[in-house]
Amino acid sequence: MLAGRTSRVWFIALLAGAFLAIVPIGASAASCQSWGASPPNLGSGGNALSGVAPISPCDVWAVGDYNNAGTDRTLAEHWNGKTWQLVASPNPDPMFNGLSSLSAASANNIWAVGIQKVASETLIEHWNGTQWQVVASPNRDGVSNILQSDSVVPFTSKVWAVGYSGNSTLTEFYC
Repeated sequence: MLAGRTSRVWFIALLAGAFLAIVPIGASAASCQSWGASPPNLGSGGNALSGVAPISPCDVWAVGDYNNAGTDRTLAEHWNGKTWQLVASPNPDPMFNGLSSLSAASANNIWAVGIQKVASETLIEHWNGTQWQVVASPNRDGVSNILQSDSVVPFTSKVWAVGYSGNSTLTEFYC
């Protein structure tokens, strides 16, 4: 009886070893460039990154905003382990847009939140692995609506976002 169990344990260990050998493992931090690589700047005014989400040591996203001739635009940048690259992100308002936070469930499921419009409406954007897209979000009329932080529920596409609306707290849940 013990011999049967031992052979099953070895068979399972062999399968696990074979599985680990064929599953790609992300790059180690040692293969990525160290601190000091500056992200690119856009526009004629200031640039600010305010949120960061690592997928792996060599796959990182950052968001924020930049100013160009008096208009605030969203800023999304991707770190590939060696350099930062600008990635186009939507700007639904012609004058005022900014991202303050992002979170990532996977390389194809990244969420960013912030603000749009001088009148302050919430802004939610989703990266699907190919492009950023605006996701509709509710706003309370007549008051500032700002999302300041978000978090993806692990292993899902469900996202919690928090901020404020006027003098009240604001929470949003997106599935």
